[in-house]
Amino acid sequence: MRLPLMFLTVLLLCSSQSWAADPIEGEWLKGDGSARIKIKVNDKGQLTGALSYVRDPKRRHDSNNPDVSKRKRPLLGLVIIRGFTKKGKMWQGGTVYDSSSGKTYQGKIWLDQGKLIMRGYIGVSLIGRTSSWTRHK
Repeated sequence: MRLPLMFLTVLLLCSSQSWAADPIEGEWLKGDGSARIKIKVNDKGQLTGALSYVRDPKRRHDSNNPDVSKRKRPLLGLVIIRGFTKKGKMWQGGTVYDSSSGKTYQGKIWLDQGKLIMRGYIGVSLIGRTSSWTRHK
């Protein structure tokens, strides 16, 4: 009787780590308050993020996309962060789509003192832009 109970306890303890959400998951508000993004880790262990709010009521579609066939896509629900994998405390190797400019950037994402820091760049990380997002409550 003890052996099956011990086995079940160990199994539950070990698997509870896989159930724990990564601290980066959740909804984040852009520094200027113009947008919110819902971030999650998918079943492949990659970070993805979709727009969940856009302040400007006139911006309903992805009208700045360089691909004309995508300009009628709704902004809400649009996946703008994809393909990032965790390396230490940083998420790397993915892309960030900026719906305001229609450009896609390589990037790095990490947490710093409760804020989400996102660095987007083309080619070299030194040439790019960093933005800070706060957790939406």
